[in-house]
Amino acid sequence: TRDGLYLVAVNVDEDPVDFRIGFDTPVESLALVAGDDGAAILDGRVAGTLSGFGSFVLKLTSTDR
Repeated sequence: TRDGLYLVAVNVDEDPVDFRIGFDTPVESLALVAGDDGAAILDGRVAGTLSGFGSFVLKLTSTDR
């Protein structure tokens, strides 16, 4: 969006899932907009654990934004 880059994630399973999501440009910062707070930056990627049936919306900042 004009306001930045957003990441929406949903776990459609009842079991927690570990995740690591990378982009062409490393992520510098993230802010939780809504949902579970289980994400962090690891080596320029968004990583963490999403609870069963959990979801989140993050606003991301990278070096080119």
